[in-house]
Amino acid sequence: MPKKIIFESAVHQFVTATQEILEELKAKQDARFENWSKTVASWKFEYKGPKVMLLSWSTPKPGEKLIEYSQAQFYTRGDSEKFVQKQREMDLIGVSGDEVGKSNRTYFKDISLKVLVEAN
Repeated sequence: MPKKIIFESAVHQFVTATQEILEELKAKQDARFENWSKTVASWKFEYKGPKVMLLSWSTPKPGEKLIEYSQAQFYTRGDSEKFVQKQREMDLIGVSGDEVGKSNRTYFKDISLKVLVEAN
C-alpha cells in the first residue's frame, strides 16, 4: 500500500505544533499541562481521505474529531532545479525563511488548541 505522504506530514505538523503548546504550558507552570499531556499521549490518527484525518483520544474521556486540513501548505519536491524553481514560483521558499513551516505551525497550533480544549 502506498504511503500517504501528505497525511503523514500533516500528522507530524500537528504533533509538532501540539508539543510547542505543551512546552509553553510547562514553562508557565500552567495547571492544564498534566491533563493535556495525558490527552495528547492517547491520541490516535487515522487517514479518512485527501486532507482529512480522524483524531481520537481516550483520556480524560473518549472522544474524536474529524480534522480537515486543506488550508495547510505542503512542500513540493526539491531534488532538482526544476522543482526548486517551482517552489519559488509558489512562494514556498524565499528570503524571509520557511514561510510554509511558519504558516503550518500557526495553522496546526490553532486546531490543536481547539481539540485540547474540547477534549478536556
